[in-house]
Amino acid sequence: MIMDELSERTKGIEPESNKPVEGVKRSQLSAIESLAFLLLREIESLKQIEEKRSLGDGKALNFNDEMQKFEATLIRNALLHTNGVQYKAAQLLGLKPSTLNEKIKRQKIDLSKFEKSE
Repeated sequence: MIMDELSERTKGIEPESNKPVEGVKRSQLSAIESLAFLLLREIESLKQIEEKRSLGDGKALNFNDEMQKFEATLIRNALLHTNGVQYKAAQLLGLKPSTLNEKIKRQKIDLSKFEKSE
């Protein structure tokens, strides 16, 4: 959406390399163009998120639910990275192994999915 709009707005404009800009180096222009592209992608992403929210059931996000999901994702990623070795995953997350084990039980994370297959 945004990229189509940008293409439409810039139609007929020559590339910057053909038009020297006084006091601005080509490398600076390239950096600005890259930043503009990243910003446009981020705006597009935010618009899509907003559209998904408006299509939902109208409920607001629940902070605690979202934090639980985030925590579970962090734990799963640490377990994947350490092939299911809880001690190493705990070190990676900066937790005591007993704390990580408690969180795994509370989140009902299936540890068999992270064991290294031979």
